[in-house]
Amino acid sequence: MISSRANNSRERNTTTKTFFNFTYKKYRFHFGIYIPCSQQHPHSTFYDSREHCQVPSPFVMSQCRRACVMHQSIFFHNENLNNVRKYGRQNPTLPATSMVNDKRSHANLLHDRWNCRWKKDVISHRLGISYKESYLARSKGSVIHHANKHMYRKWLDTFSIQRSKNVKTAKAQEIRFRRACRRTFHAKGHNKLDTMRHRLITAQRYRFLFLPSQYIYKPIKHLHYTHGLDYPDYGFKIPINQDITSQKDVVVHTVEQYNPVPAGFFPSKYKDIIPKEPLYTSAGDFIIPGSRQWFTRMYQLDLA
Repeated sequence: MISSRANNSRERNTTTKTFFNFTYKKYRFHFGIYIPCSQQHPHSTFYDSREHCQVPSPFVMSQCRRACVMHQSIFFHNENLNNVRKYGRQNPTLPATSMVNDKRSHANLLHDRWNCRWKKDVISHRLGISYKESYLARSKGSVIHHANKHMYRKWLDTFSIQRSKNVKTAKAQEIRFRRACRRTFHAKGHNKLDTMRHRLITAQRYRFLFLPSQYIYKPIKHLHYTHGLDYPDYGFKIPINQDITSQKDVVVHTVEQYNPVPAGFFPSKYKDIIPKEPLYTSAGDFIIPGSRQWFTRMYQLDLA
């Protein structure tokens, strides 16, 4: 592993330790592989500047970079790689040009991602979940009506459970996900009735996904319409560049609207007690109208 890291030519700042330690009863054991520092000594009366340091290095990096404790400050100042992230791993449709780390470059990059409908698959191996992440621009009507100056919002949706094939790892992922649910739904501001509607409100507040049918809007807080919508030049690209017109937001349904009445046959006595809102199980699973679980819930409501 150490040899693989040292001989790797990738431009990364990932380190690999050259030692390991463990405790047995009252004793602490340290084992390591001797890899000399190989940094030149600074000009001093105690060392010859032409000689290389032979003190063991506690880590190695790609391209055989390493340094001992005495030379780490100089090493990380001179040999640490900066701006090593590749554009090809972010989005192949964006131009592979060097990016300056300032507000204008970040705003233009965000605008390009929104304009080309960029999407990112986010996978958490710790929780065993995945979801999609994309950007949405605020419409003029939304900015004017809600008096909210944020230019963009992050849209999180398509939540799914992706457990590991390893039984032990999958069990640990399930425990961590349940712990995250308890921490979110036992927060101070959560309603004590703990209905599904209250859970969705709390999940939106804490930006927490736990249902496949759920989606979350998260505002991008570092880009605002600080000079108004009609300001000619912000210094970077903005999603709104036409004249201000007060228009109502048009709701575009990406999926079929929810119909609480099942398509098949059902007893006429259930017609007046069918809830208009979607039904969920105690585990948070959606109950399809006309299914066996749906008839069980209607039977319980009829008895009540």
